[in-house]
Amino acid sequence: MRNVEAVSGHLIERLRPGDLVFLPSLRMPRFVDQWTRYDHDAIAAMALRARDDAERDGAVGRAVALVSRLTAQGAHVVLQAPNLLLRTPLYRCADPWTRGHPLCAGGPGCDRLEFQRLRKPMLNTVQSVAAAMPGVSVFDPFPLLCPVGPSCDGFRDGRPLFFDGDHVSGYANRLLAAPFRDAMLRVSGGS
Repeated sequence: MRNVEAVSGHLIERLRPGDLVFLPSLRMPRFVDQWTRYDHDAIAAMALRARDDAERDGAVGRAVALVSRLTAQGAHVVLQAPNLLLRTPLYRCADPWTRGHPLCAGGPGCDRLEFQRLRKPMLNTVQSVAAAMPGVSVFDPFPLLCPVGPSCDGFRDGRPLFFDGDHVSGYANRLLAAPFRDAMLRVSGGS
């Protein structure tokens, strides 16, 4: 908490009207890290109660207070919506000789509808914060990384979209670059 206060204080001192602040965050519990896969049912339960937990713990109130301080300086704030999370650390499964690793069982993708259901509580929270505050909007990378279909694949054109289960790869960053730039220009009134 002290780190957040120190960084936000440092930022607020330097903000000027029209500046743009992007606030990405994991916003959901991980299904996997580089060494282990977490119990899916436990992670799903945590994701589905994320909004209630955030409100109970005061996280929503703290987020609103911080964002209010940023917008009071005249800044535009963009919150990142909960992004796709995979159940496989892709770097462990990217090559033919690593695909047999136990963490690769189940494949590099996930069911799109199930993930949308799990991200919905936190997505609603992020969207409600943005809707309630002038100068705040949401950038959502999920539909860009998981286009319409029954499943979300961790690979596109043979390239990984993520390094692990939740950090986007250089390739995914290139896919997101133009839509991200366009979203930031819309928010800031640029062209």
